Amino acid sequence: MLLITWLDLSTIIANGITSLGILGLVGFYIHYQHSQKQFRFTVMISCIERYQTMLPTLRKSKIDKDVLIKYIDLTSEEFFYFQNGYIPAVVAIEWLDSIIDSFPVYEKSIEKPINYSKLLYKQIHNNSMLKGYPRLLTYLRVSGKYDSSIFSAEGGKKVIKKRIKLITEIGKNMGLSFRRKDFKKALVDHKQ
Repeated sequence: MLLITWLDLSTIIANGITSLGILGLVGFYIHYQHSQKQFRFTVMISCIERYQTMLPTLRKSKIDKDVLIKYIDLTSEEFFYFQNGYIPAVVAIEWLDSIIDSFPVYEKSIEKPINYSKLLYKQIHNNSMLKGYPRLLTYLRVSGKYDSSIFSAEGGKKVIKKRIKLITEIGKNMGLSFRRKDFKKALVDHKQ
């Protein structure tokens, strides 16, 4: 005859409750991770949709100042998302590769952008439109020496390496470190 003592029964019950607690924590962790991924995806999609809404106007030869301000606002917001890990590094690199063609990039002690001759939206610099955006002004100010050749479609691998160096420095300004494989996944190397 099998006799279970009160001590044995309480041990079984305690182990069962502990197991349920552990399973609950694992379930909560999995749900939390899934929610975080969903949140980051939603943030990224929101940025893409807002950019695509502005894109037809941004492609015009004469751009409305209000649309440029919305674009600057969006880019400042994206930098916040980059810095806080809401946008994956691969996507951040891809977006920065485009941003350095659109926004002025300054050397530390020089007020004329290094990319001025190739800059898509010169009025951002000419009208000092970044004055109210300290995040952008800080992160788009670099200490490395770059010339306007990195904003050219010509130059092959040499230009690509310099662009990667510039994007890496802007990332460091934000406290980010990009890896070589992030650049390969972002297809920055494709401009050969």
